Amino acid sequence: MIRVALIWVTILLSGSVFGQFLDHFSGSLESHISYYIDDDKISNRGDKDLRSNNYLQFNYFKNKFKTSVQFESYVEEALLGYSPQFDQYFGLSMISLGYEINKVELTGGYFLGQFGSGLSFRSWEDRQLGLNNAILGGQIGFRPTDKTQLRLFVGKQKNAFEVSNGTLTGFYADYQINPQIRVDFNYVGRYESHNSENPDFSELTNLLSGRLNYDGKGFYSNLEFVYKS
Repeated sequence: MIRVALIWVTILLSGSVFGQFLDHFSGSLESHISYYIDDDKISNRGDKDLRSNNYLQFNYFKNKFKTSVQFESYVEEALLGYSPQFDQYFGLSMISLGYEINKVELTGGYFLGQFGSGLSFRSWEDRQLGLNNAILGGQIGFRPTDKTQLRLFVGKQKNAFEVSNGTLTGFYADYQINPQIRVDFNYVGRYESHNSENPDFSELTNLLSGRLNYDGKGFYSNLEFVYKS
């Protein structure tokens, strides 16, 4: 909003309400409301003075089954600094289903997570920054032993109320060698078709990453590499 680029006053009211009701349901409501005062020397007709970002979430969990749904509302518009793609008065933002079978965990819909330290892949939500790059797709997690963890996913990245054109595929393997040493390896690929005439522009981008962690006797070290092609 250019009208408040030089001098403006913001009244910010942030409220977050969390609650658990019944035996297997929980929910949360979070609202951020701002009122912007115009700068007489700068004007931008059509901008809204009163804006709010609102997040409503419901969760259901029972035994090995869980589901979550999140709605978002931006009235009259999203707060300043947020992407104009957050343009719905009330819309479905995310929905997910999960189920555990023995040592296997299945997830469908939108999900968050990261591989290793997050250099090659990190899917997260930060409402204060207006970031949410959750993956819409499917994910399988498998723990064959207490020391081993495997994960595989495929999906598209969230972009406001839409998803990206490219498709992501990821694989993650983690192994605890001993109480002090842990190693992990992961691969992330993104495929996106294009009409570019540039022969150096590949439709498939690959990321390979490996990490070695040592933590023992008051000493900690971390070595990680990432290769992109």
